[in-house]
Amino acid sequence: ALWLATYGGGLNRRHQGKITHITTRQGLHDDFVSRILPDREQGRDDFWLLTNHGIVRVGRRALIDVAEGRSRSV
Repeated sequence: ALWLATYGGGLNRRHQGKITHITTRQGLHDDFVSRILPDREQGRDDFWLLTNHGIVRVGRRALIDVAEGRSRSV
């Protein structure tokens, strides 16, 4: 999967030719994401997102669950 930060469109995930948009509607902190940094320290599998409202850590599994329709929010 390819994760894309967007300036106004939240976080986008491209996987197997499908693009999924994850925004504040799904519980994302902000729709303006300028950086994505993976955090795999000590078994974590999170993303740190730099947004217009600050820095937030989001679980990658929670994002995948939203993108694949298993959950409605992160």
